Amino acid sequence: MIILAIISAAAVSFMLMTSNILLDDGIIAILISIVFGALFLGITLSNRIHNQRIYSGTGYRSLLFFMTMQWILVICQRFLPGRISIFLLLPFLIYPFLSGGITIGIGIFDAFILSVTKGLGIYSVYGNMIQILFGTAVAAWLFGRRFEPRIKNLHLYMMLFVTGAFVPYGFDYLANHERNINRLFIFLLVSLGITLFVCLFYGWIAKRPFVEKQVNYANITDHEYSLLMDMKHYSLSEYDHALRVSYFSKRAARLIGKDENLCEAAGLYYRLGKIYDGEGTMNAVREMEDRLFPEEVIRIVYEYEGIQRKPQTMESAIVQMVDAVVTRVESLDRDSMHNGWNQDMVVYQTLNDYSSKGMYDECGLSMNQYLAVRDLLVKEDILA
Repeated sequence: MIILAIISAAAVSFMLMTSNILLDDGIIAILISIVFGALFLGITLSNRIHNQRIYSGTGYRSLLFFMTMQWILVICQRFLPGRISIFLLLPFLIYPFLSGGITIGIGIFDAFILSVTKGLGIYSVYGNMIQILFGTAVAAWLFGRRFEPRIKNLHLYMMLFVTGAFVPYGFDYLANHERNINRLFIFLLVSLGITLFVCLFYGWIAKRPFVEKQVNYANITDHEYSLLMDMKHYSLSEYDHALRVSYFSKRAARLIGKDENLCEAAGLYYRLGKIYDGEGTMNAVREMEDRLFPEEVIRIVYEYEGIQRKPQTMESAIVQMVDAVVTRVESLDRDSMHNGWNQDMVVYQTLNDYSSKGMYDECGLSMNQYLAVRDLLVKEDILA
């Protein structure tokens, strides 16, 4: 985020220095930029903490790259002739990594900086803002349909093309009251370019958070990952326990159609707090936050054994169920556990105890799903 702040400050400074605005106007623009930067930083961090970003499973690498690209786009807009606008493209660069509200806020701020440094009239500003609003709406719609064939979104691309051409042309007419066919042709070409870019590349951009998510999961579930090595050095039995919980959690999640990668990762770190003194769970959460673990994993670890909070998701309930059973089975004699009847009784008794206490009341787990996970744990040789 510090790097992003530096890049944004450099972009604003460059645009101000290459313009012919008065000193007073420049100072006001800088002050407004500082206020907006602080607001953006606070909201982004708050949304990450409270899981209100569209996607919260990555760090800030992709966000940094595409925010840099949007600043390049704004600077290019600064030097484009006349009232030619490419603002419609901006939401497609940053929406997959931020909420719609923040995307619109960034667009409005960019429109403000551009109007100050380029000396645009009020109609041009209005036109840029409308393009931001419409672009964000289309970006949101396409984001929800990112895995569908492009042909199914043809009507959206047509709307995008029409908006990109006729909104800037319409506000250009309001400013000059001139019907200029040459300008309309230029607006049509620019809009066509934006539409082709969105059609060809937005699907790739929209999938970047999910690609990064898989890389993140692969990293933290690698048995050579440093935090797992710390656990192994702390206690080999804890490490073996984590591997068992991770394995059976992944299988249980797959069985009932939930996020198996999330359960695999959360199972590995569910008892991470045991290697820390004092407030073990909270220390584990802080360590995972520092390492930019996916928020979904951190929340499951935070809900360990329902101490801080009962499981709020089905994946959290799955990991808790598996951990409870594995812990109970490991605490008993290995020879007796190889007797299938004894393991059956241990699984039934352990999960029934938690269920009767309301452990799974807030996670949305249905009775059929609960029974499916229980039956899986009954059938498997947990100590194998």
